Amino acid sequence: MTSARVIGDAAPALLRHQNMQVRSLIDADDAMTQKSQLRTAQTTPRRSRMSTPARKRRAPQDELVPLSEALGELRISRATWYRWRNHGYAPEARRTPSGRICVRRSVLDAFKDELETA
Repeated sequence: MTSARVIGDAAPALLRHQNMQVRSLIDADDAMTQKSQLRTAQTTPRRSRMSTPARKRRAPQDELVPLSEALGELRISRATWYRWRNHGYAPEARRTPSGRICVRRSVLDAFKDELETA
């Protein structure tokens, strides 16, 4: 009977010890959750690359004139343009990302001035 009584006395102590361990684990988990929430609240939100002021597009210095309009202003045909370009006489043209050939307005005006003086 003494053994039953020892086990009976030990059982509540064992349960109290296990409950204390479970509570301490729950408290530790709550503390970690609170720390992570606090850490998240303290950090500044990240900005995407496109929204930063330093990444804004620059305004073009002068407009790009499509080749068809440039040919109309110069009053030449497309064949003449390509012949001049192959000989290095035509103004510098660039291909846009969409595939169009364009000439800068300042380059086209300088080329027209050069044609008038010649």
